[in-house]
Amino acid sequence: MKKTVLTMLCLMAMSASYAQTTKRIMTVQQKNGTKVEYKVDNVERVSFSDKVYADLNNQWAFNEEVNPVNTVLFAESGENSLFAIHTAENVASNLVPDITIELPTSLIGQDVDLATAEGVVLKYKERELKKGTVKVKFDKFKKNVTISVEAEEGGDEVRCEYTGAFGRIYLVENSIKVSVPEQAVAHSKVASAFCVQPKATGEPTNFAFADVAATAPADFLSANVAVWFSVSAAKLYNGTIDMATDADSYTFRYIDYATRTVYDKVKSGTITTAQGYNGQTYVSLEAVLEDGRTVSLSYFGTFAAAESLDEIIPSVVAENEYKYYNADGEVSITRQLGTSYMKEYKGNFTFYLIPEGDGKTSSDRVEVKVGSDLINAGEIDLANVGQEKIVDIKYTAGGIQLQSYAAGHGYGNMPKNGTLTVSKDENGVYEILLDVTNKYTNSYTTDGGDNTRIVVNYKGTFEAY
Repeated sequence: MKKTVLTMLCLMAMSASYAQTTKRIMTVQQKNGTKVEYKVDNVERVSFSDKVYADLNNQWAFNEEVNPVNTVLFAESGENSLFAIHTAENVASNLVPDITIELPTSLIGQDVDLATAEGVVLKYKERELKKGTVKVKFDKFKKNVTISVEAEEGGDEVRCEYTGAFGRIYLVENSIKVSVPEQAVAHSKVASAFCVQPKATGEPTNFAFADVAATAPADFLSANVAVWFSVSAAKLYNGTIDMATDADSYTFRYIDYATRTVYDKVKSGTITTAQGYNGQTYVSLEAVLEDGRTVSLSYFGTFAAAESLDEIIPSVVAENEYKYYNADGEVSITRQLGTSYMKEYKGNFTFYLIPEGDGKTSSDRVEVKVGSDLINAGEIDLANVGQEKIVDIKYTAGGIQLQSYAAGHGYGNMPKNGTLTVSKDENGVYEILLDVTNKYTNSYTTDGGDNTRIVVNYKGTFEAY
């Protein structure tokens, strides 16, 4: 009897041990030929069915949530292309796309496997998806794009089907860069951009950029640098201008406000303008100047409207300074002005502007003589000063002597150009601004002189001569 009970206890113990170590296993045969086993103690049976998604028509979907595609933006950067898909309209530049596709431009038009293709990134919002397929294709004229997306990650699925128009955006730095041989590249962010639209059909469009926040072009005068160029009507938004061979299609100025210098002589370079998305304009410029420096500009954005850009040009000389330009238009003499003198005779005033360190009789001095009626009279047009007005300008070192009709008693070298301003404030401080080129008429010629030029800016008091 004891033997039988013992045998039954042993069998019961073996049975209990067997029950504790047995697990139900489900084996799944995958499409790639591998098998995966899952412990499924609580699974009674497994069945399969197809999950049916809605067909998309210019829409994108996250799982079952379907949204319209209202904006598609396209950008190129080097050898890569970017497509940004938005439900939103009038998209702001900082809005994160609903779907972003980045891929090498060489893969456009091909079926792309996200798991194996190199350089391809698909994002839903800011989340990257690495399984699925993408295809992007332009039409023949690159006016429309077709986008197809089937992707998944972590049990979530993202799809998109779109055929239609797209907007261009440009991935640029919005910057002005200036490189001078053997110097570090100077980099400035574009803080202001102005545009002057043509007043008549066929006239050029003018653009100006500076590294200072400006509400009007005159505010550029407090900038470090600025770029001003125009593009002909035929070339605007129409390809790239070769600055070496297509001089009739543009004008160019680079302005260095630190030295009050305007550079406009270009050896080579390119200008590209294009219309982008949502009223924005793309500009790319690279100009190699005659002095060896290179000016580069990149910009994508909108412009403030302006009637004129003339105010962005600084006076070519600093206060209490003069510059003398040779006949080729190059600065050959720059002098700072020091203690200066004035003489009054019969209601006429002669101002002797003396270079710093020179005596009052220096041949490098600039003499300006005017009648008292021209002091505080505003800017004087020297070519049309009138026969009764007294104006006499001398710069002996440069061979310049120009006189109004009255000052020369009808025999002087009457200027054909130029401006002069002589003003005096309540404290006795004078300001003299002169800019004239040595071209004149006299009793013997209507085309006398040469292309030399004197520009003066003086502000201060005068000692008696």
